[in-house]
Amino acid sequence: MITIHSANAADLSGLGLGALAPSEVEIEERAGGMYELRMTHPMDEGGKWCNIAQYRILRAPAPVRETPLVKLQGNALQDVWEVNVRTRLRLRTAPSVDTGRIIARYRDGTRVVKVGQQGDWFRVIVSDGGAAGWMHSAYLRHVGTQAEQGSGAEGVIAPRQTREQLFRIVQVERDDVHAMVYVTAQHIFYDLAGDVVVGEYAPQKQPAGDVCAQLLAQSSNAQDFLLYCTAEGVVSGDYGGVSVAAALLERETGIAAQTGAQVIRDNFDVFLLADEVRDRGVEIRHGKNLTGAVMTTDASGVVTRIIPVGRDRNGEKLYLEGQRWVDSPRAAEIPVVRAREVEYDVAVTGSGADENAGEFSTVKAARARLRELAEADFAAGADMPAVGLEVDFVALEQTQEYAQYAALQAVHLYDTVRVKSARSGIDAKLRMTGYIWDALANGGRGRYKSVVLGDIRSMETVAYGYDIADGTISGTKVINGSLSGAKLQNASIRYANIGTAAIDQLAADALTAVAAHMGSLTAETIRADELYAALANVTALAADSIAAGNLSADRFAAALAQAVSMSAKTGEFDLATVQNLLSEALVLQSGTAGSMMIANLAVTGANLLSATIGDMVLKGTDGGYWRVFVGADGTISTSPATVSEGEIAAGETSAGQKIVETTANIAQLDAQNIRAQSAVIAEVFSDALTAGRITAAEAMLASATVPALYADTIRAIGGSIDISANDSIL
Repeated sequence: MITIHSANAADLSGLGLGALAPSEVEIEERAGGMYELRMTHPMDEGGKWCNIAQYRILRAPAPVRETPLVKLQGNALQDVWEVNVRTRLRLRTAPSVDTGRIIARYRDGTRVVKVGQQGDWFRVIVSDGGAAGWMHSAYLRHVGTQAEQGSGAEGVIAPRQTREQLFRIVQVERDDVHAMVYVTAQHIFYDLAGDVVVGEYAPQKQPAGDVCAQLLAQSSNAQDFLLYCTAEGVVSGDYGGVSVAAALLERETGIAAQTGAQVIRDNFDVFLLADEVRDRGVEIRHGKNLTGAVMTTDASGVVTRIIPVGRDRNGEKLYLEGQRWVDSPRAAEIPVVRAREVEYDVAVTGSGADENAGEFSTVKAARARLRELAEADFAAGADMPAVGLEVDFVALEQTQEYAQYAALQAVHLYDTVRVKSARSGIDAKLRMTGYIWDALANGGRGRYKSVVLGDIRSMETVAYGYDIADGTISGTKVINGSLSGAKLQNASIRYANIGTAAIDQLAADALTAVAAHMGSLTAETIRADELYAALANVTALAADSIAAGNLSADRFAAALAQAVSMSAKTGEFDLATVQNLLSEALVLQSGTAGSMMIANLAVTGANLLSATIGDMVLKGTDGGYWRVFVGADGTISTSPATVSEGEIAAGETSAGQKIVETTANIAQLDAQNIRAQSAVIAEVFSDALTAGRITAAEAMLASATVPALYADTIRAIGGSIDISANDSIL
């Protein structure tokens, strides 16, 4: 639920000005950087959007780890208390009813762990989720001392993925066309951006914890914030007139940047923690929860040559003697020189120098230290490209199947997770350095939309077949051809391009091959999670069941085959029952009516070596019916047939002979002799025509011997007519 509260609300735990109904809420945070909320809210008829205004405070679920006080208290975190009220007990930002804002309320029976006390007020950590604040001791009853479990605190505090955080609205855009309100709000931490350090304050090499304490002590405004600092190292800077937020986070001179501290912002609690690995065994990989991964390598910040600089007794720059620079051990692998001058805290101060503070009594000792520091920077990766990984994944702790493991699967900023992607060859442990959170997803509990993983803690070797020294497999790359002739007894290979391989045993979860040529494959059982082959030549394959979208084979033998659709250029079938057969050509070597039954045969063209039509009866022009026979020599003959009215209506005789009631239309008829009592033919083309009598409306005769010619009109084909006779022309 997203609620909105007045700018200076003393109670931030309830509904405040009311609950909102946004259509989209995203929270984005970067390690030691931005932390803001973006919201889209419709101009609803109920007028909830009218409560949205600058400086007001939004409360929304965000992915925040349990308070780092859990870690700071360590094994001493065992004094357990329980809320003892009829209603709900308030958790405040300070031990005071007047000045402490209410940030949450907890019902009777809620367990808390006492970590401090001021008067009648206890500084507590809520067991369910790890929120921290102040509660009045009068409303708490003592449960006892929690026996140490695991590493102490883990047995008392149950971590959760999210806790509600506060964001102050800084920008409101009202879109009248689309009836939408667009809001940008910053985490409440940025109230410290308007709180400046009063007067002069320029610490030089002071412990980070002391500097943080002075920042709040010399700030211009009384704040509800508590600042905890366990970051190691010393800090130098001029913070007079600088905001507290900038003094903490500024990229060059900020305390976090100088000490490498992790910045945790939890409402009004701000933590600058010593950098350490927080690996809870969370793994993101394909087939489990990884939906997408983009790895980026950036060589823009690579340095291959460091020019170390210190200070001599006069405060002037001190360089190495002779060659002023130190080259990276990997400089030969990088085609260009990337030089940078780096000034270190090394100074020549003469006698009484303190090397722990970077002070040396001689120039020689100072230069030796400069070289050591430059080499240490290369060992730390100054000559390596920055690698970032942006990951989309399903948060398993928010699914029903993983509900009981929610605390183990929760991922937060600075956590180290392992990412495995077989597709892109990624197998690395990386630290989460940023995320985008959908606060409305998962029933209002929220869900990661994406996370940014950078600051690689470890990278597993992935061999692609290039750039590894001959005879070794321990590097990160393999030189082409370096493994020729070598034998690998046990090898785990992500991608392999193998021309020829003889393998006694092959065990694989997935086998992907563009071409697989197998002389013979005999196996009782072949188990594979996935088996893909663009081309597979198998001499013999025995299988109980084959399911294939497309099966192409020179020869396919099966005891029983059920085919929904079969397309074949040439088919040989000993026995087949076919519901529908579509064929350009059907060739039958032998067959009789007893062994071949065709209910419906549609043929574009049919070549018949011989045919006897003995089951056809045609109706003549005289009204009688005639049987039609075509002999082997092509002679067509007829004989009278007697049929009944019932047989005519049925279309066949009692003997099964087909009756053609009307006419027979024949596009082309080739025969040596045609015998018919009456035939009506539109056109006749014949080399020789012998007939007792020909009656035609029009006849074109190129050459004719006619005993008797009867004609009303004779027209010549050409321009003249020749008429001649042996005896006379009458």
